[in-house]
Amino acid sequence: MLHLSTQTILDHQKIGDPVADAVIDYLYQHKLRATNIWALVQEQALLGNQSCITLYEEVITVPTWVNWQQIEHGAQVFLRSAPMALIAFALGALPLTYAPPNIARVLAATKRLEQDVIRRLYETGAMVAAVLAKDALRPQGSGVNSVLRVRLMHTFVRHHVQINDAKQGVVLPLAINQAELAWVACGFSHVVLA
Repeated sequence: MLHLSTQTILDHQKIGDPVADAVIDYLYQHKLRATNIWALVQEQALLGNQSCITLYEEVITVPTWVNWQQIEHGAQVFLRSAPMALIAFALGALPLTYAPPNIARVLAATKRLEQDVIRRLYETGAMVAAVLAKDALRPQGSGVNSVLRVRLMHTFVRHHVQINDAKQGVVLPLAINQAELAWVACGFSHVVLA
């Protein structure tokens, strides 16, 4: 098993999502909005915007190591034990993944767990359900679309938190950084399995 040094983890706290960050910067600069942000990105890619093309190509390019049978098997394992998995997710994974100070700070800043708690949990559940559908993680699948909406929403939030931090003159860890995203991925997988 690979063990990361403390310095490597700290370095990853400074990295957001460079590909998605470039897309969101472009959308802000051109005041482009849509209810389906992924559809907007695809549209802008077709119109020739390089940052949107880069994200689109990243998404539709399937790595050679992907094993579709294993992905389907993993979805079936989760679905067979869905009631217990949902309890483990709600009572185990979510509290652990929301607890680190910088993640809690972002959640507090967005007020999504104060004012919109039911909607926030529903959105997370809807994303998980979309990912578990048959062929959902293939390019253009329902799961990919759902995950990309979340990825771009996280990028919007990171953008706004950075603006607010700058206005307040505070220097804090980058919101929704790669180290935190790895932590959340472990919570959504390992913690539920454990």
